[in-house]
Amino acid sequence: MGIRVVGMKEEARYGVAESAPDFHQEVSKAKASLNSTPNTKSSGSRMKKKARAGVYKPTANIEGEVDLKRIGHYLKAFLDNYHFTDGGSNPNVHEFWGGENNKLSSFTLWVTFDIFEKTIVGSLLDNFKMEVSDEYMKFTADFVYKTEESDEIENIELYKVKLLDGDWALMFYDVSVEIDENAPPGIVSSFSFDGKNNINVDKTIGLGSRGPQRKAAAQGRDISISFVSTLERETLELIQKAEYGEVGTEPSECKLCKIPLKLICNVCEDTTDRLEITFPECIFAVDYELSEADEIEVTFNLDAMGTGYATKLDGTRVLTDMYCRLVNDQPEIKSGEGVTSATVRLTVKDDNNQPVASNAVTIVNRVTDESYEATTGSAGGCSFNDVEPGRYDVIVEGYDVVAGSIISVNDDEESFDITVEEIEED
Repeated sequence: MGIRVVGMKEEARYGVAESAPDFHQEVSKAKASLNSTPNTKSSGSRMKKKARAGVYKPTANIEGEVDLKRIGHYLKAFLDNYHFTDGGSNPNVHEFWGGENNKLSSFTLWVTFDIFEKTIVGSLLDNFKMEVSDEYMKFTADFVYKTEESDEIENIELYKVKLLDGDWALMFYDVSVEIDENAPPGIVSSFSFDGKNNINVDKTIGLGSRGPQRKAAAQGRDISISFVSTLERETLELIQKAEYGEVGTEPSECKLCKIPLKLICNVCEDTTDRLEITFPECIFAVDYELSEADEIEVTFNLDAMGTGYATKLDGTRVLTDMYCRLVNDQPEIKSGEGVTSATVRLTVKDDNNQPVASNAVTIVNRVTDESYEATTGSAGGCSFNDVEPGRYDVIVEGYDVVAGSIISVNDDEESFDITVEEIEED
């Protein structure tokens, strides 16, 4: 088996690929497709006689387990407001909330399929789901994107996988729910969240291009939450509020009850990481039935409303349908625009693991064709200063590069191991 990971990085500009991910993530499923179907014509024949390339509307899907190190990237992609507070010697605080901005943050995704990697550009999170019952908390993320690029993974052992320490996958016992500012009266056996941005891709495709030409706008945001609880005497008040609009024994004339809901996630092994998702006001319904001698369960179905206020860390209040406060040790979620130049160090060795000394090495930007040159020392090392971030082809004079022929420069300092074999003369 080869490499199967997903990487993610916010873009400085929509549709312009970042050079390297903030992290890699091991996921359950991943798929990326242009969804292009050729246009064919039979022209009076029983057989197809003409074919032209059709429109493409790319989509990507990722499924995996939720952890409190990486979940912030998905929350920032789903919601349109973000604020970061540096904790100093304490954990950092990330705040996300829904507002009226219909231009969401775009991300570059990297998805590996054993022997090759897809770089997915201009990714916008259209649909985000989380659910938990008696195992891991799982997520599903559905993206629309602008375009993609595929590259072969030449040497699996040299592929730089950036995993994160302490990325405990959330279990059901790490999760709790508060409804109407109290713990539910019964035993909660399952919870699910389904958020839709309803991104309108159709309006981004027009004359002159097969695919999206600009960032798609997010339309109305739909947020649905559901959880299942056992029926207790104390549950009756919530049932009456849902069915009658108030606590009572019969339907009210016209009242509609709105209640807050909160999801709390704390990793048992590391209590410094914490996630709270607040839905300040929700309308809700209940569903229940008796069946034989089975214990009665009540399903609460809620829709988040944008009519309630949440209080941020600095004390200010925001009108929103969803507010998230994530506490962890991860840095601010931002694009790579802060890095303007980098120092790149290469170590070049042949296929016998011997240093390639006193040899010319060139790296060439795959987009701009800008090149940088250096000469290896006795240990096979060389360095390049003031390198612009991006993806580069590595050229070693007199040799074929068999591992590390493409490098990604994203941080202030980057180091890569390059393996070459001598070109045989005819």
